[in-house]
Amino acid sequence: MPRREFHKRAQGVIDWFVPLNPYRKPGSILKVADLNRGIGSGNAEPLYCYAISAKRYALFNLNQRNQPVLRKASAHGLGHLLDPYPESDAPPEISPPLVTVKDIGVRRWQYDVWYRIIEAALFGQPDNVPLDWHPGLQKPAAIRLLGVEP
Repeated sequence: MPRREFHKRAQGVIDWFVPLNPYRKPGSILKVADLNRGIGSGNAEPLYCYAISAKRYALFNLNQRNQPVLRKASAHGLGHLLDPYPESDAPPEISPPLVTVKDIGVRRWQYDVWYRIIEAALFGQPDNVPLDWHPGLQKPAAIRLLGVEP
C-alpha cells in the first residue's frame, strides 16, 4: 500500500482509540513512537516486528539492500546468559548496529542473534537460523549468578 495511504490508515487506528482512553490525559492511548522515524531523520520509515512470543521480539527497518536494521529488541530468554564473546570480537559479517546496543535494549551478542533470526526469516527460512557463525557459540552456555562477578 502506498505510504500516504498507510499513514492515513494508521492515524485512523490511533484516532479510533481516543474514546477508549480511560485516563485523565486526553487523546489516544496509541501514538507514533520515535522508532517509527528513520535513524537521524524525522521521516517516517516502515517499522517491522519479528515476534516469537510475548516479550521475545525485535523491531527493525530494512535498508536499501533489504538487510535488517535493528531498532529495538528483547533480551528476554537470553538475559541470564553470560556473553559468549566480547563486543570487540563481534562477527564482521554481521552488519554492526546503527544505534548503540543499549538503545536497542540488548548486548552485542544478543543483537547478533536477533540479526541472524530476522535474516533467516527474510530469506524464507525462519526455522533454519545458523548458530555456527561464531566460535563462542560452540561453547557450553554459562549463566549469571547473583552477586558473583565473572
